[in-house]
Amino acid sequence: VCGESLGSYVRRNGILDEVSSSEIAIQILDAMCYVESVDILHRDIKPDNILLNTDGEAVLVDFGMAKRTGDSSITIHDQEVKGSPGYLSPEQLCADPDIDIRTDVFSLGCTLYFSVYGLPPFYGETPAETCLAVMHDDPPTLIEAGADVSPIFSDVVARMMQKNFNLR
Repeated sequence: VCGESLGSYVRRNGILDEVSSSEIAIQILDAMCYVESVDILHRDIKPDNILLNTDGEAVLVDFGMAKRTGDSSITIHDQEVKGSPGYLSPEQLCADPDIDIRTDVFSLGCTLYFSVYGLPPFYGETPAETCLAVMHDDPPTLIEAGADVSPIFSDVVARMMQKNFNLR
Protein backbone atom coordinates (compact mmCIF):
# COMPACT_ATOMS: atom_id res chain seq x y z
CA VAL A 1 0.00 0.00 0.00
CA CYS A 2 1.50 3.31 -1.06
CA GLY A 3 1.02 5.88 1.65
CA GLU A 4 1.73 6.12 5.36
CA SER A 5 0.29 4.94 8.63
CA LEU A 6 -2.29 6.98 10.48
CA GLY A 7 0.14 7.20 13.39
CA SER A 8 2.91 8.56 11.20
CA TYR A 9 0.53 10.96 9.50
CA VAL A 10 -0.70 12.43 12.80
CA ARG A 11 2.82 12.68 14.22
CA ARG A 12 3.99 14.48 11.05
CA ASN A 13 0.95 16.66 10.23
CA GLY A 14 -0.94 17.00 13.50
CA ILE A 15 -4.35 15.82 14.56
CA LEU A 16 -7.31 15.13 12.30
CA ASP A 17 -10.70 16.75 12.52
CA GLU A 18 -13.58 14.55 13.61
CA VAL A 19 -15.01 14.26 10.08
CA SER A 20 -11.74 12.89 8.67
CA SER A 21 -11.32 10.63 11.68
CA SER A 22 -14.91 9.37 11.30
CA GLU A 23 -14.36 8.59 7.61
CA ILE A 24 -11.29 6.51 8.51
CA ALA A 25 -13.24 4.78 11.28
CA ILE A 26 -16.06 3.80 8.92
CA GLN A 27 -13.57 2.24 6.50
CA ILE A 28 -11.83 0.34 9.29
CA LEU A 29 -15.18 -0.79 10.73
CA ASP A 30 -16.03 -2.17 7.27
CA ALA A 31 -12.75 -4.12 7.33
CA MET A 32 -13.41 -5.32 10.89
CA CYS A 33 -16.89 -6.53 9.93
CA TYR A 34 -15.49 -8.36 6.92
CA VAL A 35 -12.78 -10.19 8.87
CA GLU A 36 -15.31 -11.02 11.60
CA SER A 37 -17.59 -12.50 8.90
CA VAL A 38 -14.81 -15.01 8.17
CA ASP A 39 -14.30 -15.67 11.91
CA ILE A 40 -11.14 -13.61 12.37
CA LEU A 41 -10.29 -10.97 14.98
CA HIS A 42 -7.48 -8.51 14.26
CA ARG A 43 -6.47 -7.94 17.94
CA ASP A 44 -3.89 -5.22 17.15
CA ILE A 45 -5.78 -2.22 15.81
CA LYS A 46 -3.74 0.91 16.41
CA PRO A 47 -2.70 4.02 14.46
CA ASP A 48 0.38 2.35 13.01
CA ASN A 49 -1.69 -0.57 11.64
CA ILE A 50 -3.96 1.69 9.61
CA LEU A 51 -2.43 2.81 6.34
CA LEU A 52 -3.72 5.82 4.45
CA ASN A 53 -3.16 5.19 0.76
CA THR A 54 -2.53 7.85 -1.84
CA ASP A 55 -6.26 7.91 -2.70
CA GLY A 56 -7.09 8.81 0.90
CA GLU A 57 -8.49 5.38 1.73
CA ALA A 58 -7.77 3.69 5.05
CA VAL A 59 -6.47 0.13 4.92
CA LEU A 60 -6.23 -2.18 7.93
CA VAL A 61 -2.88 -4.02 7.91
CA ASP A 62 -0.67 -6.29 10.02
CA PHE A 63 -2.68 -9.36 10.88
CA GLY A 64 0.25 -10.85 12.81
CA MET A 65 -1.81 -11.08 16.02
CA ALA A 66 -5.07 -12.08 14.34
CA LYS A 67 -6.85 -15.16 15.56
CA ARG A 68 -9.82 -17.20 14.56
CA THR A 69 -12.94 -16.72 16.63
CA GLY A 70 -13.07 -19.52 19.18
CA ASP A 71 -9.28 -20.04 19.09
CA SER A 72 -8.03 -20.42 22.65
CA SER A 73 -4.76 -18.52 22.06
CA ILE A 74 -4.32 -15.46 24.24
CA THR A 75 -2.60 -12.09 23.98
CA ILE A 76 -0.46 -12.42 27.10
CA HIS A 77 1.80 -15.41 27.51
CA ASP A 78 4.31 -15.85 30.33
CA GLN A 79 3.69 -12.22 31.37
CA GLU A 80 4.87 -10.88 28.02
CA VAL A 81 2.45 -8.47 26.37
CA LYS A 82 1.97 -9.05 22.66
CA GLY A 83 0.76 -5.94 20.89
CA SER A 84 0.70 -2.28 21.86
CA PRO A 85 -0.39 -2.03 25.52
CA GLY A 86 -2.13 1.33 25.16
CA TYR A 87 -4.45 -0.02 22.46
CA LEU A 88 -5.20 -3.50 23.82
CA SER A 89 -8.58 -4.06 25.43
CA PRO A 90 -8.88 -4.95 29.12
CA GLU A 91 -10.10 -8.42 28.20
CA GLN A 92 -6.99 -9.00 26.09
CA LEU A 93 -4.81 -7.95 29.01
CA CYS A 94 -6.74 -10.36 31.27
CA ALA A 95 -6.03 -13.14 28.77
CA ASP A 96 -9.73 -13.82 28.23
CA PRO A 97 -9.89 -16.50 25.52
CA ASP A 98 -13.50 -15.63 24.62
CA ILE A 99 -12.94 -12.23 23.02
CA ASP A 100 -14.92 -11.03 20.04
CA ILE A 101 -15.17 -7.99 17.76
CA ARG A 102 -15.78 -5.77 20.80
CA THR A 103 -12.08 -6.07 21.63
CA ASP A 104 -11.26 -4.53 18.24
CA VAL A 105 -13.91 -1.84 18.84
CA PHE A 106 -12.03 -0.85 22.03
CA SER A 107 -8.76 -0.57 20.09
CA LEU A 108 -10.40 1.45 17.33
CA GLY A 109 -11.81 3.80 19.98
CA CYS A 110 -8.29 4.33 21.34
CA THR A 111 -7.09 4.95 17.80
CA LEU A 112 -9.80 7.55 17.17
CA TYR A 113 -8.88 9.25 20.45
CA PHE A 114 -5.28 9.51 19.28
CA SER A 115 -6.25 10.73 15.81
CA VAL A 116 -8.17 13.79 17.06
CA TYR A 117 -6.18 14.52 20.24
CA GLY A 118 -2.61 13.55 19.31
CA LEU A 119 -2.01 11.44 22.42
CA PRO A 120 -3.22 7.95 23.29
CA PRO A 121 -5.91 7.67 25.96
CA PHE A 122 -3.78 5.36 28.12
CA TYR A 123 -0.15 5.94 28.95
CA GLY A 124 2.39 4.81 31.50
CA GLU A 125 6.15 5.20 31.84
CA THR A 126 6.53 1.46 31.21
CA PRO A 127 4.44 -1.10 29.30
CA ALA A 128 3.31 -2.53 32.66
CA GLU A 129 2.10 0.92 33.82
CA THR A 130 0.28 1.37 30.52
CA CYS A 131 -1.43 -2.01 30.98
CA LEU A 132 -2.51 -0.99 34.48
CA ALA A 133 -3.91 2.27 33.09
CA VAL A 134 -5.94 0.34 30.51
CA MET A 135 -7.23 -1.97 33.21
CA HIS A 136 -8.07 0.59 35.90
CA ASP A 137 -8.07 4.19 34.65
CA ASP A 138 -10.76 6.04 32.80
CA PRO A 139 -9.12 8.57 30.50
CA PRO A 140 -10.71 11.99 30.24
CA THR A 141 -13.30 12.17 27.49
CA LEU A 142 -12.13 14.01 24.42
CA ILE A 143 -14.22 17.01 25.48
CA GLU A 144 -12.68 16.94 28.98
CA ALA A 145 -9.20 16.68 27.43
CA GLY A 146 -9.88 19.81 25.36
CA ALA A 147 -10.09 18.19 21.92
CA ASP A 148 -11.98 20.20 19.31
CA VAL A 149 -14.72 17.63 18.71
CA SER A 150 -18.48 17.51 19.14
CA PRO A 151 -19.99 16.05 22.32
CA ILE A 152 -21.49 13.24 20.22
CA PHE A 153 -18.11 12.25 18.78
CA SER A 154 -16.56 12.40 22.26
CA ASP A 155 -19.35 10.22 23.67
CA VAL A 156 -19.05 7.63 20.88
CA VAL A 157 -15.29 7.30 21.41
CA ALA A 158 -15.78 7.04 25.19
CA ARG A 159 -18.35 4.30 24.69
CA MET A 160 -16.00 2.40 22.38
CA MET A 161 -13.43 2.44 25.19
CA GLN A 162 -15.72 1.17 27.96
CA LYS A 163 -13.93 -1.31 30.22
CA ASN A 164 -17.01 -3.56 30.22
CA PHE A 165 -17.21 -4.98 26.69
CA ASN A 166 -20.99 -5.39 27.05
CA LEU A 167 -21.27 -1.58 27.10
CA ARG A 168 -19.29 -0.98 23.90
